[in-house]
Amino acid sequence: MLVGDVQPGTPYQLEVVELAGQTKNMWQVLLDGKPASTPVSLPGSSHFEPMAMSESWNGGTPTCNGFDYRFGNVKIATNPGAWVALTNTQSLTDNGYHITDRTLSGFTATSA
Repeated sequence: MLVGDVQPGTPYQLEVVELAGQTKNMWQVLLDGKPASTPVSLPGSSHFEPMAMSESWNGGTPTCNGFDYRFGNVKIATNPGAWVALTNTQSLTDNGYHITDRTLSGFTATSA
């Protein structure tokens, strides 16, 4: 968990970056520009395609919880500091979940 008790409408900047000067395939999560995870080794990850996705975790209870997320200004960096808009997008959804307001730079994901 990166943030607990998220208030609706509160924006966060989330980045997953490959660490420069480190062993290849070392990544770290940044939240609002600050480290939010320890470095993680992902062997072979230099060939991965980036993904933006939403999930909902119910804390192990037998009931489902709802969500309504907006992802905006989604970009990838093919070179350090060279952030560009997505050009090849596709969406996957399960029954009961929806993607709306879809553009190359963002989307809204909701539960039914």
